[in-house]
Amino acid sequence: MFNPEQKTAFIDYAMASTLSPKNGSREADWVNLFNRLEEVEQDQEKDFSQFTYKEMLDSLPLILRKTVNYQRQTISSLRGYLTWSIENKCSLDSENRLIGLTPSDVDFSKSYAMCMVKDEEQLSEYLDVVLADLNDDSGDNMYRTMLHLVFNGVQFNDVFNLKLDQVNFENKTLTYGNNIIALSDKCCELIAYVRDMDVIASSQGGTAKRTKKGIKDAVTREREIVKNGYILENTSDDRSKMKNTAITVVSTKFATLKQHLEYPIAITFTSLWRSGVFYRAYQIELETGEISLQELGDGEDYKLEYAAWKKAFSL
Repeated sequence: MFNPEQKTAFIDYAMASTLSPKNGSREADWVNLFNRLEEVEQDQEKDFSQFTYKEMLDSLPLILRKTVNYQRQTISSLRGYLTWSIENKCSLDSENRLIGLTPSDVDFSKSYAMCMVKDEEQLSEYLDVVLADLNDDSGDNMYRTMLHLVFNGVQFNDVFNLKLDQVNFENKTLTYGNNIIALSDKCCELIAYVRDMDVIASSQGGTAKRTKKGIKDAVTREREIVKNGYILENTSDDRSKMKNTAITVVSTKFATLKQHLEYPIAITFTSLWRSGVFYRAYQIELETGEISLQELGDGEDYKLEYAAWKKAFSL
């Protein structure tokens, strides 16, 4: 947290009053907000309360991510911090320039370009980077399949509950809840590949060499996959453990990708899922000329997010 003394004093004030980022949130919510703010403050070498209006507008795209509603809450929280800073004579300006500012006033397409993907081709390219240290016949396939399923419209929390009998390989569809969703050729290919895997192979020790396809010239250890009819299976039938391991591994891989690309923010499961929603909406728009965001809803906020996604990838 940049300028911790001032931020802590504000948090003490906020928690003692009715002021909060989410109408009654915990102290941790303020800490998380200021931790996100820290990187842009370090770049400017000063507290956000000392930013000029232009510097605020330039930095907000790196802070405002996720949904428009989330961005609206973040702007409201920063507005509250600036009001307090002005009252306590900690601010560069005597006027709170965030009053009246809305997400539509900020070009948050810049953050979308860093935390979302354009299509499955870009997703595959990213996965080639972060999964390069895994063998072709290892967990690489499980993580690839999992993330392509998310892009194709499956919420991450549901991925590990999907069964193979929900997939129609001939029609390239997945029965998901009360819906039937279309699967891409790439996603079907990955599902079929993991379906036919009998073992998980891991390479370790020896004179290992890292290549684009994995680790070569290493000692390979194979463990049998427990088959229970799920799309994603591993060497244990503990689904909860499998999900928690995947969260840890993939979050680490996304952080690795962030460092590789030298981006200040990383892709998340949610931003990947929304990338898929916007990609499918764009295909419909190309075909019909109409914007349909039925997977999210047709509210104005969603249209604003969709427009930002298109701008992020020059569509």
